Amino acid sequence: MYAFMLASAPLLLLSLSAWFYTTEERKGNPSFIFKGMIGSFPAILLWLAITWLLKPVWGSASLVFYYWFKYFLLPVFLAAPVWGLANHWVSFRNFRSREILAFMLPYATAFLAVWMAQSWGTPFAAASLALPLLTLGAILALAGSLELCSWYGFPAGLSWLLVWVASGLLSAVAYSLFFLRYELAGLLLTLAVTAGGSVFGIIVLKRRFNSL
Repeated sequence: MYAFMLASAPLLLLSLSAWFYTTEERKGNPSFIFKGMIGSFPAILLWLAITWLLKPVWGSASLVFYYWFKYFLLPVFLAAPVWGLANHWVSFRNFRSREILAFMLPYATAFLAVWMAQSWGTPFAAASLALPLLTLGAILALAGSLELCSWYGFPAGLSWLLVWVASGLLSAVAYSLFFLRYELAGLLLTLAVTAGGSVFGIIVLKRRFNSL
């Protein structure tokens, strides 16, 4: 189970690269992979400092927002300045899901390694199985949302960010259900949200809006 947390994001990137990336895009992947891995270290330190201050209220509906902020919102917010600095702020004008995925999946691998260490020895399978699935689905939704947001322009394109927000919130609901003793509901919602975010992201990846 713990191996899945470490291997899921790299395997997804390899699969997407083989199916949807051109030869030239594959040649550019190592640069984004390196930036994502290096950039994850300061982001993780900030994430640890911020989340250390937060305490969950077990058994409460607020657990959903706690997990949303902790696992799906804060890591992405911390990735934004890293992405900007690594790409000299130029890429904010023309998001491409291929580049975002090549950056975010290695970035997420480092976070998943930290989450694996934090969940080591716990009896819940949610942390080691559901969380990687939900994270990958949310990243695919993020990449698709940002490309469409960039393609449609400001302000019309901002509405596509709601797809990513909804994906993150539903992922947090699914993850919370495991700790509220609704394991079957959590599993079914995990599979549904992961599938929805993945299909959306892959459709955008295949259509190549910002390559037209």
